[in-house]
Amino acid sequence: MADYSTLMLFREYYPPVYANRIARGMLDGYLSRRSSEDEAEVPVMYTENHGYLRAKGPHALYALQDIIGKDKVHQALRNFLKAWSFQTAPCPTSRDLVNALRAEAPPEYQQLITDLFERIVLYDLQVDAASERRIDGAYEVTIEVTARQFEADGSGKETEEPLDTSFDVAVFAESDKPLEEATPLYIKKHRLRSGKQSLTVRTSGRPEIVALDPFHKRIERSAGNNRFTWKLLGVLLVIIYPYPNNTISFLSLSETHCYGSFFTAVFARMRSRS
Repeated sequence: MADYSTLMLFREYYPPVYANRIARGMLDGYLSRRSSEDEAEVPVMYTENHGYLRAKGPHALYALQDIIGKDKVHQALRNFLKAWSFQTAPCPTSRDLVNALRAEAPPEYQQLITDLFERIVLYDLQVDAASERRIDGAYEVTIEVTARQFEADGSGKETEEPLDTSFDVAVFAESDKPLEEATPLYIKKHRLRSGKQSLTVRTSGRPEIVALDPFHKRIERSAGNNRFTWKLLGVLLVIIYPYPNNTISFLSLSETHCYGSFFTAVFARMRSRS
């Protein structure tokens, strides 16, 4: 609880970068140590002396307040404190804390509480592609996403199961800073389901990066594939076509997105020029 209080203090009274870094540290610490742990992993609610799970509890509370609202979570904590303060026997357990959270959460979030505290659930969020176009003075950004959810047992064996929950979807302008330090052009929760799906959002500024869960509020197996950066592909791709006059043609990134792949776009352009 002390770690969660520290995280929320930084979230409320300091620039967002501090809370983002703490959340990232909690996530990295959990993921890196669970892969090398000899003892069977247990859900947060059953943690005893599992040192590497210490960060997962506050991280789960942080994720819950982000989705259902901090007021509901903090009211649940006040209720828990009022019910159990100075009581010696019987002592409260983690089950009592989870029950207090359930009492404040709306019915549609009861499964989320189960996933956060009573099961070992991980997500795999991947940005497959993204494209943008200028429209009505703004930018329309289309994001192709693949999302998956897994339940792990104590030995680390993962079983895929249906996904149906909300995640932050963000769009950023060009920046040399880590995403934890950047201010999004757009960030909003979108409900993701298992498999491939397409999202369309609008931004006022030119997009450079799109990312899913950019500030590390959920337990992702690997955050390396949850973003797409136009800059990595370059501003323009230069193709020299085998025309008699050795014409140099410029292939825009929007064309590669439209046609689905680089080589398909090249072929389409060559056909249009023949």
